[in-house]
Amino acid sequence: MAPAKKISKGGFPSLKQPLADCLLMAMWAFCSSVFGEVAELLALNSNFDEFALNIVVLLLALVVVTWMCEGLKFFRGAIFNPLNSTALALSGKEPWMTSAVRMVGQLIGAFAGSMAAWYLVPLDYQGKFHMLAGSLKDGVDIGASVLKFHMLTGSLKDGVDIGAGVLTEALLGFFLSLIFLYCCDTKNQMIIFWLPLINTVINCVIGSYFTGPSLHPYLSFSWNFIYQRHSLEEHVIVFWLAPFVGAIAAGLLYSEISLAPKKLTSSRASKTPKLRPDVSTPGQAYTSGSTYLARAPAGAKKSKKSTKKRK
Repeated sequence: MAPAKKISKGGFPSLKQPLADCLLMAMWAFCSSVFGEVAELLALNSNFDEFALNIVVLLLALVVVTWMCEGLKFFRGAIFNPLNSTALALSGKEPWMTSAVRMVGQLIGAFAGSMAAWYLVPLDYQGKFHMLAGSLKDGVDIGASVLKFHMLTGSLKDGVDIGAGVLTEALLGFFLSLIFLYCCDTKNQMIIFWLPLINTVINCVIGSYFTGPSLHPYLSFSWNFIYQRHSLEEHVIVFWLAPFVGAIAAGLLYSEISLAPKKLTSSRASKTPKLRPDVSTPGQAYTSGSTYLARAPAGAKKSKKSTKKRK
């Protein structure tokens, strides 16, 4: 869900990076808590479907956040999804220490933003807050639960078992992170701006039929901490481990893909014969492995010239 931005390599990060991530994450957690309420209010006052309005609200919010990360100097390059940070580190685009510190900032921001929304948003607009973390329906085991698209942190849909939930979150996390890494390398500004947004919306639409979806372990944790809607097993396996496994796979795969041309070039260079001097054999001054490249002895031409002079 984070907008793609080229990340510079370095050692231990300055405080600016984790602070920008923390503030951006807090703002996203606070604002996304009322996405469902806004969509429902718009649907009541128009003839549009609430599901479609949820998509519109999400897309507009992502456009604003992307503009902040592109246009505002303080937030430039900020990331508010730990899946993207994990993929960056595993692909070699960012040092592990940098990603770890930034992920701590993102976790603090997610928790702070959720708590701020819980305390500051009027009660009339908190009707869906208890569903933001997702939960299993009373009397239904871990294999099934109800679904609402506006439950941004996800819950298993009725009839979807935990295996399908894990697979869904892992695949969505994989494609979310893979597209993000691609956008970090491309130079096309239109792709950098729009592709992560469209990818996020598509993932949310697909995931809405299975897990909600989550796509963000920190948001799931922060809202579940407040309302305790998940069982420990569901929360850890479906909404934490699965998306992180997808991000790890994306980072490793992209690393192999991006390094493949370099490995091919280096292998070809190593197979090219390199001539080296061989002074052990007179008249054969250069050798490539065991193959000698013969040349005329040094004195051969001189002998011919000397015979012509004598004549």
